[in-house]
Amino acid sequence: MAKLLLLTKVMIKTTLGGSSQEITSSRSKLMRWGLYALLLVAFLPLMGSLYFLFNHTLELLVAIDQISILTNVVLAGVTIFVFLLSLLQIPSIYYYAKDTESFLALPVKPYQILGAKFITTLLYQYLFVIFFMVPFGLAMAQTQPPLLFYFSLVIISILLPVFPLLVSSLIIMLLMNFVPLFKNKNAMNIIIGFITIVFAVVFSLSSNSMGTISNEALISMLQQGNDSIASLMFTFIPTINLSARALNHLELVSLGGVIIINVALFALYCVFAQGFYLNGAQGISESARSKTTFNSATVGKHTSSQPVIIALIKRELIELIRTPAYLLNCISITILMPALLFGPYLFSSASSDIDLVAYQGLLINNNSDLVMIAVIAGFLVGIFSSGLNSVSSTAISRDAYQLDALRALPVSKNTIILSKVFTGSLVSLITVFTLFIGALFILSLPWTFYVIFIFVSVLSVLSVNMLLIIIDVIKPKMNWLSEAQAVKQNFNSFLSIILSLVIPVIYGFVVFYYQLNLLLVIGLTLLSIMLMMGIFALFLKLYQSHIFNYH
Repeated sequence: MAKLLLLTKVMIKTTLGGSSQEITSSRSKLMRWGLYALLLVAFLPLMGSLYFLFNHTLELLVAIDQISILTNVVLAGVTIFVFLLSLLQIPSIYYYAKDTESFLALPVKPYQILGAKFITTLLYQYLFVIFFMVPFGLAMAQTQPPLLFYFSLVIISILLPVFPLLVSSLIIMLLMNFVPLFKNKNAMNIIIGFITIVFAVVFSLSSNSMGTISNEALISMLQQGNDSIASLMFTFIPTINLSARALNHLELVSLGGVIIINVALFALYCVFAQGFYLNGAQGISESARSKTTFNSATVGKHTSSQPVIIALIKRELIELIRTPAYLLNCISITILMPALLFGPYLFSSASSDIDLVAYQGLLINNNSDLVMIAVIAGFLVGIFSSGLNSVSSTAISRDAYQLDALRALPVSKNTIILSKVFTGSLVSLITVFTLFIGALFILSLPWTFYVIFIFVSVLSVLSVNMLLIIIDVIKPKMNWLSEAQAVKQNFNSFLSIILSLVIPVIYGFVVFYYQLNLLLVIGLTLLSIMLMMGIFALFLKLYQSHIFNYH
């Protein structure tokens, strides 16, 4: 146990600090905790939105005595998200991390190594658990539950990510041990990504199983109350219904069942780690050996002349798509954000639709307001989409172990930096065009609105990515053990999110507090874009000798 705790402490410090100097530096510690505090403040509005959503839903469910529906959905949502996230992250953390060989050489047992890696990974899952369970607990507090509820909520919140993390760990462990193909990193990434998609589709289909229930039976269950509907939900996850009963009916037996399941599964995890980890961790390769023989004919067939910057952009995009940690943390948010924005409309009531139509008519009749809203919306969407995906703010960090190769390229540093800016801009534009397509189906507005929105969004995206990459060029994360650390545990990602919130707040304050007219709004927007581009151009000129020169 002492060795397991010591390994866990070392892994946590290495993950947070990245190097011994950073770990012991008081300035680094102060900056780190300051950034954590800023990140917490940035996410408080989102947690507040979740609280109001849960509270409103709870009011509706209390009236029909079906509170467990909300409990089951929240618990299942967190569980499934942690499971899918773990499937993508565990191979990089357990097997492909750069510290794996170092730990294997130590006089420790395999289960101690994997136990420490499990605890380290689990601690980061609690950030997501807190994000959902705190608003949920505050909403449930409105029903004035007894103290036993809060005790059960704390225990269940602690155990909630344990089950899915253990299940995904066991799956990866078995695959790495018994399927030789999975020891190839590229093959593993592709197959795990495919398995994740298949699981999501199967879950989506299985979640619709209540559709087979007749209307009469559904009405009967609604009239019956007593959480009769919740008992049919997510039955394939044993901990969900037990946890829901422990919370809503204060059943200590159900709470004990959740604890027993997790303890038993962790014991099985340790047994599997001791028996299978060493075999799975040996013989790992980054990519498959190609059996193709090259000659002048095949080289000419597989190569073609293209602009250098296009080749660099393609390299960046391929790396982002093929690496699960980058795909999950940098690409997926560009699709999730439009889904979150359009989700309330899809489930809105008819009265909300009538209000939307009336508001559209008001905009169409007032052309100046329409143009102003297009300019403001385009600028803000560009800021948000660029800041949240962290592509540009981690561009150098992701290449930390390939900087020698980048320096050796017969290409100027400015060209390499610009290629990374354009890559971040292309990824950010996924959000812009997804919102654009969604708006075409929802809003019946003149084409001038969409043209202005797209034009301003493109300029905003490009300028913000220029600003964000400066952060990573100045101080990239050079010491990371897995791809997840390069983006998810990178302070530059936090700064990117903070900037994506601070800039719109300042911009919105100036626009609405001073009640700017159309011309002033356009002037402020163009000035902001030109200022960010000017800072980038000045940075490239003054910082040229320091780019890619890190010690």
